[in-house]
Amino acid sequence: MPKKDTAPAIPDVHWSEDMTWSLLSEVEKDDNRLVLLGKREKKENTSGDSKITVFQWIGAVVLPESYKLNPTATGKAVKRKYDHLTRKYRQHGKRLRTTGEGIRGSDVEDWNYFGKSHGPQSDQATHGILQVTPEAC
Repeated sequence: MPKKDTAPAIPDVHWSEDMTWSLLSEVEKDDNRLVLLGKREKKENTSGDSKITVFQWIGAVVLPESYKLNPTATGKAVKRKYDHLTRKYRQHGKRLRTTGEGIRGSDVEDWNYFGKSHGPQSDQATHGILQVTPEAC
């Protein structure tokens, strides 16, 4: 039987736009990106860390109060949000690659994280992020 997590439960995380941008900024850091997204070039070395460890590190930055209570649960909460964002990104990408499809009015909310080329760090290049805005369509 697996060990039960005896640390206190963390409160439900209500992800604000700033928190989500902070999460995305942390994912894009080289050390985190290497583990979560893989190598950009063959010659890059992997760090040897697990994905859940990286999610816990990100949780320490994005959700510091929750991390103090329970690092494991905080890492899981960050992973859930990350998985949700990547799933939405894939859905939008798949649909946009289909001829005759495009952005609909109901999609604008999701594009807040995928389509804008501006954010908290708009002066940095956003490698690998789709640069289409609803206004451009």
